Amino acid sequence: MAAFKLTAYAAIPVDMLDLGPTFLDNYIRTILKEALYVALEKGIVSGNGKNQPTGLNRDVHEGVDFNSSTGYPEKTPVKVKSFLPTEYGPIVAKLAKTEKGLLRTFDSVLLICNQVDYLTKIMPATTVLNASGTYSTNLFPFPTEVVRSNEVDTGKAILCLPEEYFFGLGSSKDGKIEYSDEYKFLEDARTYKIKLHGNGRPWDNTVAIV
Repeated sequence: MAAFKLTAYAAIPVDMLDLGPTFLDNYIRTILKEALYVALEKGIVSGNGKNQPTGLNRDVHEGVDFNSSTGYPEKTPVKVKSFLPTEYGPIVAKLAKTEKGLLRTFDSVLLICNQVDYLTKIMPATTVLNASGTYSTNLFPFPTEVVRSNEVDTGKAILCLPEEYFFGLGSSKDGKIEYSDEYKFLEDARTYKIKLHGNGRPWDNTVAIV
């Protein structure tokens, strides 16, 4: 498979390091790793496949038109009115057949939405007051794990089979961190760089539903 390079940068005045706060160096390294994780999340959720991973929200059916500028198009959303068994079951069932018509079995699914939609739509629809007077949350008619990602647009969610999404890494998931004092020598700044090589793609177009 082809691997793409993900890179993040940060610069810090060398004078700050000369003054002795070694925590600053660790802080920069932590921030760079976090930037790497955020970009990986964005790629897995909504990457268009153009010099980046192909996200779960992309239409990758056989014969789809891949645009040389914008990559794969987004999936056509399916409207969800409730999480009642008669409504939710047929939606989950769309994941049970591959694009080639073969049946697959699974014991649970993953629902990805942003924080706002979780609090205003998912949580109210899946929370009930039980007999003991406390609330039970995330109650679905089929086992569903809810993951919140702010890379998902408001008003949309992604229902998927995470084990059917492959992401290959050509380096450590934490990336490789390097620094140079030469890049901005005149500004007396140290430049940090973190990079990672990898690529990801759903098995086929039936792995996820928007």
